[in-house]
This record gives sequence, C-alpha cells and structure tokens, in this order.
Amino acid sequence: MQRILVKGLIDAAIRPEHIPDWREEIRVPESQVYVIGNVKKPGAFVMQDGVESTVLKMLALSEG
Repeated sequence: MQRILVKGLIDAAIRPEHIPDWREEIRVPESQVYVIGNVKKPGAFVMQDGVESTVLKMLALSEG
C-alpha cells in the first residue's frame, strides 16, 4: 500500500484560473462517499444533487 498526500496533489493542480467566480456554481450530479473504519455498516453511500448530504449524515447512515 502506498500513501498519497492529497493536499499536495490539490495544491499542484489548482491555479487561480480554476477557482470559480462568486457567481458560478459547481454541481456534481451524483457521487459516492465511502465510509470505512469503526462503523457498523461500512460501505458506499450515494450523494445526489439537490439532496442535502453531510459527513455527519453519512456517519449516521453507517451507524458510526
């Protein structure tokens, strides 16, 4: 297993021209969040556009 530092990847990839204008909105139609670790129901949870999803909600669904 190899450890990858995500912050370094993000810092290298984001340039000022990639930061959206205050009038712009970024929407992801659907994605999955994977909850693992000390929870009763680890796995993937679907986040859908227009539905409020938070990390706390995902932890609750995984019974963590």
